[in-house]
Amino acid sequence: VVTSGTIVFRVWFVLLLLVAAGTAAAHRPGESYVYIDVNDSELSGEFHIRVEDISKAIDLDADRDGAVTDAEVEIREADILDHLSQRLFFFAEGDEHRIEPREFSFFGDPKVRQMVVEFDVPSLKAVPDVIEVEYRFLYDGADAAHRPMLLQNSNTRMRLHENEWFVSLVFEPGAERQSLSLVPPPRAPLFGEFVLQGVYMMLGDLDRLLLISALLLPVVVRRQNGAWRAQGDAADIVRSVATIALALAVGMAVALQIRMHFDVGPTPPFDYGLLALSVALVAVDNFRPIPWLQRWQVALVAGVLQGAGSNAYVGLAGLNKALVEVVLGGFAIGVMLSVVAVAAVLVPILVLIRDMPLYRVAALRIGSVLLVGVSAAWFTTKVL
Repeated sequence: VVTSGTIVFRVWFVLLLLVAAGTAAAHRPGESYVYIDVNDSELSGEFHIRVEDISKAIDLDADRDGAVTDAEVEIREADILDHLSQRLFFFAEGDEHRIEPREFSFFGDPKVRQMVVEFDVPSLKAVPDVIEVEYRFLYDGADAAHRPMLLQNSNTRMRLHENEWFVSLVFEPGAERQSLSLVPPPRAPLFGEFVLQGVYMMLGDLDRLLLISALLLPVVVRRQNGAWRAQGDAADIVRSVATIALALAVGMAVALQIRMHFDVGPTPPFDYGLLALSVALVAVDNFRPIPWLQRWQVALVAGVLQGAGSNAYVGLAGLNKALVEVVLGGFAIGVMLSVVAVAAVLVPILVLIRDMPLYRVAALRIGSVLLVGVSAAWFTTKVL
């Protein structure tokens, strides 16, 4: 017998697979990465760069056949290491600290060959809480849209370990030198920042406003025998709004925590697909309530899909693993406040029209069908 709990478990399992479906995308031309490892006594790191990019700064094609082999790169090892030492600098307490590149190795498809170049910063001992980093394009005329980036691969102070997903700094023309904190920020400002992040995420995006509105459409009615019936008790309406707000926030926080913990997530454009699926799920449940899912479970699953597809925000959360309870708590409260704010405007209108065809037919029926169509179009445009 397939019970409601079994089905919900299967839904959660599929969603977790979706959350973990992708990893960091391959480097694009003109894009280079610096990964640093930080502890109290030293800072080291490595470049991740495309051989194609280095060949635009240093002539590596020795036999002029149009293809650069690993052996040809190794011949110019000294020149490559010297070039890289002139592209990356660290500054602490007014002093410049130069890198010492050590050795490199190759990885990736021969057609898109990439290399890892390890380096030390021998003069930077007793690493301070804040440093400045200067990192420039590897060659002149690089596409500014594909910029150098810095990630903290590990940082004992911030509980970062094998981080390949969350970017700390993005460099661009005019911003080649930037400040980087190597310690967690104060708790109170961080909590407030993520409350605002949660509000901005939900209210600053039309698609998420549609999701909240779709979730709130049936709060003035109640489920009964697979259909929506009038609900006259104001306390029940308030309870429904609060339950939806909490379930949506918890779902998003759970997905963000999974992505932060495993440093994985769907790569574009599949993240957009998860966002579209969340809206479609809610719209389908509005049109014909899914019998084996309670309304709060629908909101919870929609929240997981939203959190799984929120690449822009998971990076902000992932860099603050040392204070995960502050980050996710503030974020969840921001999401709940957003739902309450939309409900304060929408629910009184729904109460006035809930017995009219405008609500029963136009909003719940036709509106839900239209939302499914919009979600399908969104998924097709962004993903397929």
